Amino acid sequence: MNTGRLEQLVEKVRSIEDEAARDAALQLVQAVMDLHGAGLDRMMDLIAASESQGLLFDEFAKDTAVSAILLLHNLHPLELETRVRRAVEHPSLALRGGEVRILSVKDGLVRARVSGGPAFEARVRDAILEAAPDAGDIVIESAGLPVPAAFVPVEQLLAR
Repeated sequence: MNTGRLEQLVEKVRSIEDEAARDAALQLVQAVMDLHGAGLDRMMDLIAASESQGLLFDEFAKDTAVSAILLLHNLHPLELETRVRRAVEHPSLALRGGEVRILSVKDGLVRARVSGGPAFEARVRDAILEAAPDAGDIVIESAGLPVPAAFVPVEQLLAR
């Protein structure tokens, strides 16, 4: 289930006209969230005390579903900046031929300079949002389209 669906359902509950029913439904949702949060918090404590903590925390951070749940409960093992930097350093972005430089991550604002064109900029934004949905805003400065170092004009290729 995605977060958009969750938001729709919560808004549907909030729009219930019967105040007692609406309050009961919201209290139920909050009670379930509190139960899950307490359980996840305890799980994170147990993992932190284990010898496998680094490996498990790293795997949690890589998994988008687990990562989203941990963020929801403010339990994510990695800071926002670390998640952003990992996202833009991921090999799948490197294969796209553009370049990304994180300028700053402060107070939820992510600033990046990207060269590689609009499609690459969109991929960078998507990668950051996936890794850091808690980022308040993402500002991407375009550094323009770089010309590849080994650029060969089409005419020269056809002349061979």
